[in-house]
Amino acid sequence: WLDVRRFAGIEGPLDSLIATNASHVAPATPLIGYRRLDVHRQLAGGWSIKFPGAFADWWEDDTWRAGDGNRAIHISLYRMTNEGEPREAKEIIAGHREIREWTHEHESGEVIGRAAFAFDKSEKRWNLQAISAVDGKMALLTVSIPTTNDEALALSIWRSLAYAD
Repeated sequence: WLDVRRFAGIEGPLDSLIATNASHVAPATPLIGYRRLDVHRQLAGGWSIKFPGAFADWWEDDTWRAGDGNRAIHISLYRMTNEGEPREAKEIIAGHREIREWTHEHESGEVIGRAAFAFDKSEKRWNLQAISAVDGKMALLTVSIPTTNDEALALSIWRSLAYAD
């Protein structure tokens, strides 16, 4: 309630009573506002992802983006076929050679993926560059973070990328 009052520009004698009552709430209790928790977003073509609720998200051209001003996610989605037939996920991953050395692998359900961190000297940021695939579809994902302190977050965002037909 203190947050609601602050957002509404309301201050008054009730604030101390609300703060006292709030101090008795267990720290693990979810607070109001779904954006305090991770958000599960349906993308396109059967793909979905989970990311921090503090991130804003939007589509820009054919790329889905999300960020909080300090960290960012970019995803481009593609259909992958050979003469009209869906390419196998393993073939899609093997054929993607832009990143020479994959340092992380992931498999969940139909989704397989490979990823690696690289430091962008011009931007002075770390980028997790990843590819995830299912038969006939590919997702290219970049999670940009300021320091390696956010490496676990970047990996969890990538690993949350899911596919449901």
